[in-house]
Amino acid sequence: LESLMASWDAQSNMAEAASSQEPFAMAFLDYYKFFDSFQPEFFGQFLAKAGIHKDFVKLFVHLNANSRRYVKVADTFSEPILPFNALGQGDPWVLIVAILYVSTQFKMVQHYAPLVKSKAVIDDRSLQGPPDQLHAALLLIFVFDALAGHITHPEKITLSACTLRDR
Repeated sequence: LESLMASWDAQSNMAEAASSQEPFAMAFLDYYKFFDSFQPEFFGQFLAKAGIHKDFVKLFVHLNANSRRYVKVADTFSEPILPFNALGQGDPWVLIVAILYVSTQFKMVQHYAPLVKSKAVIDDRSLQGPPDQLHAALLLIFVFDALAGHITHPEKITLSACTLRDR
């Protein structure tokens, strides 16, 4: 799983919790088409609220809302493709938007589930903590993502817990 990269300490934390009989669970999440699910105007507002200069926000929205993409086969280009809901992968500013998005999400999780530890590598997220708080954190994340036009890839969710009762 790519999301395992987001939590090098997962195995150690699970072993420690199992030996101390502490309730402990973890979740590994991956977005479904993360960069293809960003609505430029919404994320422009997101950047503005984060304090990014208005001229940059305007440029960012313009470039991502009005881009044209082409498929190239040999020396031939396709007709222009006009994406309606995506950011340009490879653009370093898109990574800033992704980091800002996940950071904001994790701040919300920290507020409502303070014992849950969250980590991310771009669109791969891992969360660890007491099962009841982890459950609450996951529900918050799924609602947050839905409101922002994202979904967690259902086939790439991995959950684990120390005890059968917590699973």
